[in-house]
Amino acid sequence: MKRFDIFFLKTTRRFLLFFLLLLPKLFTFIDGFFSYATYLILQRLFPPRFPVQGHCKQRGVCCRNIAIQLSSDFWRFSILRRLSIRWYEVLYNFHLKGVDLDTKTLLFKCNYLKDNLCSIHKTRPFICRRYPQTSFFSTRRFLPGCGYHQKKDTIPS
Repeated sequence: MKRFDIFFLKTTRRFLLFFLLLLPKLFTFIDGFFSYATYLILQRLFPPRFPVQGHCKQRGVCCRNIAIQLSSDFWRFSILRRLSIRWYEVLYNFHLKGVDLDTKTLLFKCNYLKDNLCSIHKTRPFICRRYPQTSFFSTRRFLPGCGYHQKKDTIPS
């Protein structure tokens, strides 16, 4: 082989390796961007009725119990459900712990949790940054030991 061909092959291989390593980060950024944009639009259209107060106690409770509720369409077709699971496993480094059939919820654990602290806290994904997300339509349930709570005067009696 000629020198140029060898150089071209090595360069192409390096580019592909770099691209494959960068691709999940790119998808994570795009997913976070659209999630954030949707959140801002919802906040404008429907002012939150159930604000959240408190602070993180850094116990790792939320990172060991990440609940992702899927829509009925995703739940009905097993291929979409499996694709959703792979999405969170690959892009966010989550590990599937279980499935709640009644609420159509996937339960994950984050693999970045080390000694109850996030090992990528400064660069954590948007799904983690926005926790606990303000509820627009109903009251929230919080995990035992979580430092967050719903503002008292907004809880319906």
